[in-house]
Amino acid sequence: TTQELKYASDDINHTQNLRKILDNIACGVLLYDDSGVVDINKKALAIFGFKTKEEFSQYGFNSISQVVHPDDRIQLIDALSNLQEIGDIVDNDYRLLRRDGSIVNVIGSTTVIQMDDGSRCYQRLIFDYTAKNEAENRLLFKQQQLLYTLAVDYTILISINRDTYEGEIVLDKRNILKQDA
Repeated sequence: TTQELKYASDDINHTQNLRKILDNIACGVLLYDDSGVVDINKKALAIFGFKTKEEFSQYGFNSISQVVHPDDRIQLIDALSNLQEIGDIVDNDYRLLRRDGSIVNVIGSTTVIQMDDGSRCYQRLIFDYTAKNEAENRLLFKQQQLLYTLAVDYTILISINRDTYEGEIVLDKRNILKQDA
């Protein structure tokens, strides 16, 4: 009937709109069940280091722990094993180890959801924070260098501008030392 065709057309439009949202959302979205991956969006593919779903499938991905850094794997598996009931959620951060050997720092949130057919599925949202983590590590290193520098007893300390190579005296103890002598 005409009404049934309209409902079917609306369902198709609704499904296409949801697919567009899923593919363009700013985080990785992965749906999986006990048998493997049900669906994955473009952002998650990029985070895992793949360009297409076909490439991802050919890799033989069947478990999130398969791409997790070995040092983080047990912790993640333990956290995910606590997911039992529909609505259970667990958040964690860990490192992924890509096929090319690069490491990606991610924050993930996994929720147990119920599919339309009544089956249970896991929805995992992942955010890549590698650049932020690297920036924090660089800042920490610079802070440690500064603390070391300040801990050493210098007579004179000069700051040099890396762009102009001009120096400026920051600390000068020469006059103080002459007065103490």
